[in-house]
Amino acid sequence: MLLDDLVGVIETLKERIAAHGSALRENETRTRMALIDPLLTALGWDVSDPSLVTPEYKVGSAGNSPRADYGLLDDNDNLISAIEAKHLGESLANHEKQIFDYAWNLQIKFAGLTDGDHWYFVDLSQIASPDKTILQLRLTDTPAHEAALKLLLLWRPNLASGQPVAASAPALVSPEKQPVMATTPAPTSVPEPIAAVGQPSSYSASSPTEVSIGGGWIALSQISHATVDKKPAGMRFAGADQKTIRSWVQVLTQTTEWLCKEGKLTSQQCPVSRDGKGVSRFLVSTNPVHKNGASFAQPHQTSTGLFLETNHSARSCVDLAKILLDKLSVSPEVVEIRFE
Repeated sequence: MLLDDLVGVIETLKERIAAHGSALRENETRTRMALIDPLLTALGWDVSDPSLVTPEYKVGSAGNSPRADYGLLDDNDNLISAIEAKHLGESLANHEKQIFDYAWNLQIKFAGLTDGDHWYFVDLSQIASPDKTILQLRLTDTPAHEAALKLLLLWRPNLASGQPVAASAPALVSPEKQPVMATTPAPTSVPEPIAAVGQPSSYSASSPTEVSIGGGWIALSQISHATVDKKPAGMRFAGADQKTIRSWVQVLTQTTEWLCKEGKLTSQQCPVSRDGKGVSRFLVSTNPVHKNGASFAQPHQTSTGLFLETNHSARSCVDLAKILLDKLSVSPEVVEIRFE
């Protein structure tokens, strides 16, 4: 897992809360799909993989036993933690007893509670401690890098160890055995390849030339990971067909829609993979299902009936738009972005 990827996901979630908060406050299911599922997946808990996460985990043996919204499993299918989800904005204080009861009944150390913005986790093995809280965080009140470092406590290799270490200590390691250091913020000015996703041979991962982001139009090819810290306001294709946008996800969806409209992306080109040979996950397909059988996270259906996966960070959306254009032999110069 790359820290930059986690930061990107958090930035996207904060954008969603700002743009769609009223709708998410109405419904727990919406909150789970839009906010909780993406963050758990970014932390290594792919909610679509039953070997990692069991939804509606039964607490107790009785037929009417309550169910925790998420059961997090280790490699031996043992339950590590239970998480209870609430709709955005619901008071978590009213439900703290609920997760303590889950933990005691399930005989697990860790239990959590979240409304997608506020994340609260306890460690019940701390019997002697008056405060068993190991994580209390509100995404919208915390800078993305700081939130990412705190949330590494829930990173799957860390939590599954049974002795999770806070990111302030350099004990967490990535699959490449590189330490995650809280004192060394992840770079944001140089684009990183999407985690576990290769790039097509003609796609360059080198840093785009830095450009002014005044009121003018900037080609997609010149958008860097540093630039996505700014909010886009509009985009256009080949100097025309201007669209008003509010997020980087729309850069990916509108690019896909334009390619469909121009006849450059059809069912004959599908599925379009996110990387090279042996890929198990698709970017665009005629059905919202990946090669490995997992459903698309946050699928967007185009006007021509194709499906695009949109559960990506702002930075990944830019990278994936470039990759899609490249795979269809369309120059990213035809797509231009305007900022607020």
